[in-house]
Amino acid sequence: MDSTNTFGNIASIVFAAAVLSMHTPPGITEPERVSRLVREQAAVDLALVGQQTRFSFQLAVSDVSNQLEKLGARASVHAWRVSLATDPHWHSYVVARVFDEYYVLGGFQSPQVREFSRALANIAPKSRLQARMRILATLLDDSDAPNGIGDVADFRIEMDTLWAKWDTLVIGWPRDTVVSMPDGMGFLARTTNLSLVLGSSAFWQGRGFSFLFDSTGTVGHWGVRNGPTMPLR
Repeated sequence: MDSTNTFGNIASIVFAAAVLSMHTPPGITEPERVSRLVREQAAVDLALVGQQTRFSFQLAVSDVSNQLEKLGARASVHAWRVSLATDPHWHSYVVARVFDEYYVLGGFQSPQVREFSRALANIAPKSRLQARMRILATLLDDSDAPNGIGDVADFRIEMDTLWAKWDTLVIGWPRDTVVSMPDGMGFLARTTNLSLVLGSSAFWQGRGFSFLFDSTGTVGHWGVRNGPTMPLR
């Protein structure tokens, strides 16, 4: 196989995905728009592991907006977690909407963290940073069920029980904290997700997130770190 042609094909896919994302045709339904954004990124991802790059793979789309409200999100914030129905071991993708603007987040190669955090700050400038960082961490997590969000198989998820078990097994892992940075640099916030990872042996993955918010509530930098795992039961 000609490696030059292979690289050219992948580059063409990347370029096409970028063009489609910026110019989504008007008049399509919301689920179609969400699915299109995910199909574009998934095609690019699958091309790198030698799988089919046609948009024929099946998607499973879950609206997780109601769960976000429990984290303090306003009614104008909507989100969808999308997985590849044909590959249950592949990570999920997250698309959010604030009013009429869409943002790609977890699972995407270039998550729009800055833009989405600015939108959250604009609709609720006086909301607590703790609530915003939990929303961000949840939507940037590309696992199947961060903190039990969504309807995952038939698992009955009792998060209070899981957190109590986590605290007895893991010492010193970051919990929800917000501290002021020196010289007016903003605020450093950190939180931990317990994310359900499905597969031949399902387990809970600890995943720490940190965000540097400026004075307007916009995220300038962020980080993620995988931590210990915990058995499903």
